Amino acid sequence: MIAARDPALVAERVAALSSIAGYRLRPMAPQPIHDRYLDTAQRALAAGGVALRFRTIDHERFLTVKGPSRRTAWGTAERLEFEAGWSAESLRRMIDVLHRAGVTLPRISGSTGAPLEILRALGLDVVQDRHTHRRPRRVTRADDPRGAVLAELAVDAVVYRLEVGRVRLYQIEIEAASAGAAPVVRAILDRLAAQYGGQGETVAAALRLLDRPQAGAAPPAPNDLPDLPDALRRAASEIESLRRVAKFARKS
Repeated sequence: MIAARDPALVAERVAALSSIAGYRLRPMAPQPIHDRYLDTAQRALAAGGVALRFRTIDHERFLTVKGPSRRTAWGTAERLEFEAGWSAESLRRMIDVLHRAGVTLPRISGSTGAPLEILRALGLDVVQDRHTHRRPRRVTRADDPRGAVLAELAVDAVVYRLEVGRVRLYQIEIEAASAGAAPVVRAILDRLAAQYGGQGETVAAALRLLDRPQAGAAPPAPNDLPDLPDALRRAASEIESLRRVAKFARKS
């Protein structure tokens, strides 16, 4: 998350970069992302450390389930994780994955209605509603004519829809394309900290392996929303919901 006197300005400056730390930043199409996080009325998923997300990117829809890592008898780490495009099959798989995580949902006979109505019929409620205007950049070596992708850097403008209103924040996310690209991400993080870490400003970026490319076009991010600190003071009852979303983002 970008914590600054003018986080929008810092986000614009990062988005305008064509290179950083000796690496080239190649712009990709902006992405409009709409995330809804769901849970039961008893918050059974949150209690089990499980997050369920319904994501829309343009006209594509995805179901994602993520849970805590567990140590196996062989000494390796096993993590509950599932993601697939919306379909009757992915819905069945989601129910099975949640069942293995200790959350039992009823079976339904069909999946031809609107996705959120189907999920509500399973006893799930939307506990967080988030819109993201993402501006991604492919990170490549400046001297590589093939332009092999080492990582992806994204500048996000995020709007949370809370019961008391809407909250906006800005964040930078860097995803390594492989474990071997971690030094590239570290170099970029260090340069971002050096360039934007002064005068009370901080830039924090998430590091994770690249899942998949996403495409789409986004409308301009709204500019009439309160900044995060003032809004959070009016949104004390929603802080726990924000914490669950932040925890999910760290797992992603």
